[in-house]
Amino acid sequence: MKKTLLYSLFFGFMALPSLAQPGNPTFGLTGSTLFDLDIRPISVMDIEVSAGSKNLVFNLSASSEAGEIFTSNPVASTNNLWLNYSCANPVVGSRHIDISITSGTIPAGFELRLDVGSATGSGGGTRGSPNPSTIVITGVDKNVVTGIQSAFTGNGAMNGHQLTFSLHYLTADFAQITHSTGSPIILTYTLVDD
Repeated sequence: MKKTLLYSLFFGFMALPSLAQPGNPTFGLTGSTLFDLDIRPISVMDIEVSAGSKNLVFNLSASSEAGEIFTSNPVASTNNLWLNYSCANPVVGSRHIDISITSGTIPAGFELRLDVGSATGSGGGTRGSPNPSTIVITGVDKNVVTGIQSAFTGNGAMNGHQLTFSLHYLTADFAQITHSTGSPIILTYTLVDD
């Protein structure tokens, strides 16, 4: 009798650990949690400045020599603005950025031009390609950067695309050059889904 009880206790203790094995429906040893990632579209763009103001102010003066026109063409330029953006959207293939004049007009006899540099700085992803041509800015949208996919340029000056604006005079006939009326000219950048 003693021997039988001892075997029964021994087999009883051996059976308990075998019940607590993975896959045994008697004990819940695993659990699960559902995880769903919803990426909201990101479309953020701004203009940063390395020095001075984001506003373009060109003060022109003629040559100091009587009888001469402007001493150089372009008559003024600046390259202190940088185009920064962050984009992410799994649905949209790519985006581009346009520029146009949305208020005011360039004075007659002058032309405002833009050259866009390649993306530099601390960004990542598939940043866009700059327009390889010099852009003459008008009231019609012109591509500045194309092929932007999920990407970010980094924030601030020295990140993103450097923008070089230059003002050119188109004629040597001063009679065709008009002065500014004092109303501001607004340049608008637009981030567009392709």
